Amino acid sequence: MGLDAARLFLAVILWSAVIAGLVRYRRLSPVHPFFLALVTTGLVGSFYPVLSTWIATTSWRHGADADVELVRAVQLDYAVYAWALLAGFAVSRGRRRVDAVDRRAPSRAYLRHRDAWVAFGLAACGLALYALYVRSVGVASLTDRDNFALKWQRSEGLGPLVLGLHLAIVGCFWAEGSTALGPRAKRVYRLLALAIAAWSLGVIAQRTNAVVLALGYATIHCARRGVQLRRVRPALVVGVLALYAGVEVFSVVRSTWRDGIGRSLDAVAALGDTQGHALGTLVGGSELSHPVFTALELRQLEDAGALAGASYLAAPATLVPRAIAPGRPETLALGFVAENYPAMAARGGGAAFSFVGEAWWNFGAVFGPLLIGLAVGALLARLDAANATRPTGALAMLTPYLATHVAMLHRYESATLLKQTLSVALPALCVLGAAHLMWTGTGRATRPSRAALPGRPARPRGAVAREGGAA
Repeated sequence: MGLDAARLFLAVILWSAVIAGLVRYRRLSPVHPFFLALVTTGLVGSFYPVLSTWIATTSWRHGADADVELVRAVQLDYAVYAWALLAGFAVSRGRRRVDAVDRRAPSRAYLRHRDAWVAFGLAACGLALYALYVRSVGVASLTDRDNFALKWQRSEGLGPLVLGLHLAIVGCFWAEGSTALGPRAKRVYRLLALAIAAWSLGVIAQRTNAVVLALGYATIHCARRGVQLRRVRPALVVGVLALYAGVEVFSVVRSTWRDGIGRSLDAVAALGDTQGHALGTLVGGSELSHPVFTALELRQLEDAGALAGASYLAAPATLVPRAIAPGRPETLALGFVAENYPAMAARGGGAAFSFVGEAWWNFGAVFGPLLIGLAVGALLARLDAANATRPTGALAMLTPYLATHVAMLHRYESATLLKQTLSVALPALCVLGAAHLMWTGTGRATRPSRAALPGRPARPRGAVAREGGAA
């Protein structure tokens, strides 16, 4: 097994787009959604194709046995998507002038009321829903180390309750990102966030919630302090890489800790052998490899452009609960697993899909990733402009949570992305609407009077008349 020059060349093309974007927009936050989308594209599109050239990779995925030509074709699609993402963001951001911050922003009193009630409402409702979920599934199922699929089997139909924990996380983010709440209130929500992370990692062995919290708080911190990518120290980059390595090692430990700590340590030590089974299994089982495996399997089983945009048109219909519409369309991810991994589907398991693979399936090679990359880049530019104009608006307050879904975009398809974001954003907007009505229902204004705006001194009554008379 030796290095594949073609795969290395395609990886260089892909990472040249990533580096070009990082350099061009180095004044943005290092955890800006555009950077998250661009860097994860580089990681996913090159991790398995490059490492598998000198590491004997093993995986339960069928795509691990794909021909070299298919791997190169998938790499090309990721490179096209990365350059299209950069072009879409650059063109949309260049043509759309970012307006100055709204001078008639909500008053501080209104923001204090709004943020206090929204944070509390999301946290309280979210924890109540999740408590019902734990009661329905059972603590024993959630903590079963020998059968991780059991909790997913018993979670069938309990999706809204499962997302209760994410509503609580959004409540923590809303409080932390508030410019009106005091430090005492923020400490309470930080403790809640810490408890959620401890529960996720230490009790139910689920790392996703911890990643959501870490990335969300990092997004808020960088926005508050005006941290720019160009000022990031190399030590921070090393720390992020070490954090990712810790996430991957955690998956190894989680799969072996029922055999004792000694077995877990031996499994971690075995990762040092590049030709050993342990490292090959880690690469093949990495979260960065699965989207590429799905894209490879789609090329093995389906025709390019066969969907002709059907999955994107059907995505909103997948949001309807089955209790209301039993015949609603199934997501591509669930249908894919049921067809290609029936045993896994039967026990409640699943596999990451591929955002780029869905583009290929809908619109064909090169053109599909090009079209979707341009669209995603334009959407991220619009998000950037909206947050710059209204830094206290609902979209800006939800961005710390949305950042995780941007980072995990390549594991999704359009229906899953829509479901994951709207299932939390819509309840948050409902709570926001209730808080707004509580304030306006008493006749209070949400914005300061025009005379109190900064840079606009109040004028005495009759000034206009006197000026007219003098003229």
